[in-house]
Amino acid sequence: MSEQGTDAVIAGIEELLPVLRERAQDAEDARRIPDESIKALQETGFFKLLQPRPYGGYEADPVTFYTAVKLIASACGSTGWVASILGVHPWHLALFEQQAQEDVWGGGAGSDGIDTLVSSSYAPMGKADIVDSGGAPPMRA
Repeated sequence: MSEQGTDAVIAGIEELLPVLRERAQDAEDARRIPDESIKALQETGFFKLLQPRPYGGYEADPVTFYTAVKLIASACGSTGWVASILGVHPWHLALFEQQAQEDVWGGGAGSDGIDTLVSSSYAPMGKADIVDSGGAPPMRA
């Protein structure tokens, strides 16, 4: 999608900032982002900024994505954090084989299609050792 599309996403986020500010304390108190905030961010197109074009995304550059994250976080740090985690995963998933992308965004079993949000852990804790036998040694923490 065009730069005009990503500009519209940024404009939509800017319009949403007062609402995110109003919900910031609720997010802190509940220790979760209000569902309404996630839905509103989806409606702006934020979660599609790094999503591949063939799956309805914008394939925006990282500066555009982090500009959007910074705006969101300026209104509510917690919402900014969660949005950034959910928002970066379309880029991560785009690095996977085509079948994985199709499984998530193609509307397959269990998928909501192009509006599916995914997240994973970026905190690998194990360490692998190379062994002479050529076999894989057990992972250790």
